[in-house]
Amino acid sequence: MHILCGGGVGMQDTLRCAVIGSGFAGSTFAEAIRYVPEAQLVVIAGGHQAANLAERHGVPALPTAEVDRVLESDEIDAVIIASPNPMHAPQAIRAAQAGKHILIEKPMGMTVAECQAMIAAAREAGVTLMPGGHMHRYRRTETAVKFMLQRGTIGHVDMASITLTEPDETTWLNTPANGGYLLGSGVHCIDLLRFWLGNIQEVTALTGRYRGVEVENGSQLMLVFASGTHAIMQNSVIPNLSRPKVGSGVARFAAELTGEKGVIAVDMYGEVRLSTDSDWQVQTAMPTWDGHYSLLRMEAFASVAREFVRASLERRQPAITAEDGLAAVAVVEAAHRAAAERRWVPISEVV
Repeated sequence: MHILCGGGVGMQDTLRCAVIGSGFAGSTFAEAIRYVPEAQLVVIAGGHQAANLAERHGVPALPTAEVDRVLESDEIDAVIIASPNPMHAPQAIRAAQAGKHILIEKPMGMTVAECQAMIAAAREAGVTLMPGGHMHRYRRTETAVKFMLQRGTIGHVDMASITLTEPDETTWLNTPANGGYLLGSGVHCIDLLRFWLGNIQEVTALTGRYRGVEVENGSQLMLVFASGTHAIMQNSVIPNLSRPKVGSGVARFAAELTGEKGVIAVDMYGEVRLSTDSDWQVQTAMPTWDGHYSLLRMEAFASVAREFVRASLERRQPAITAEDGLAAVAVVEAAHRAAAERRWVPISEVV
């Protein structure tokens, strides 16, 4: 199979990448690869926008029916999987079996079992498998919170809360095929809480289906961490409901962490504030942005892409591991079980 337009690729210090999917995530990661000098974008495959996206980047396009050609091609070293959620696991496993490194959009899989199968396939093939959708670990505000916690600025965190409410243009998440909003976007909150506070031990939850949506599109979770920290998490995307937006297009994404020595309040697309007495002090701020390809939006995705490419070339474990992706899906699976059975569910019960 020949899909490349020219020569000079395939050297040991260059990772030849294909993007599978041309929607919101696919277009984002195709752009992110441009910020990584050790990577070369080779082809866009699949989705209704493949031809337009490929034209933007000056590479060939292949239709969805020919995605398997990309997964098997010896002209490609890595695939970035940004296809619909149900395709993540089968495409990742196929890519691993063909010796391709894999960067995969969230959720990593539809179920814990899918994630485990992907990890096993990548391990057997000796390839990198990195969840690409957990890019919030690289945003300025979220990393600032991590640094403050590592420094012990507020001491042991006793309680935390996190809220993500998205506008209704994200209603593609409200379909049964994609698994619901908690799996499709709530994993951002789960991963951030794990990034800041460590492993989650058990969860209970309430979920709802609002305004005629066929699948869960609102949830409230209570979580207990191995450290003893308790957290509350709330997520929703409700169609036909007008909500204010900021430059990021997200109506509300915020968290508060209460420790023995103070409180950190963070707007993921705004300010990080600290209180250790009676006043709030701004520690850092994230400017808002306009535009899908805005540099401010792209910097976190570029950091993810850079880490993936370098981990693949250096044959080392990436900073965000496949186990991190599995852990987020495990919390979702446990939360759905908890909501259905009205009880606390240990994460160990689903893993």
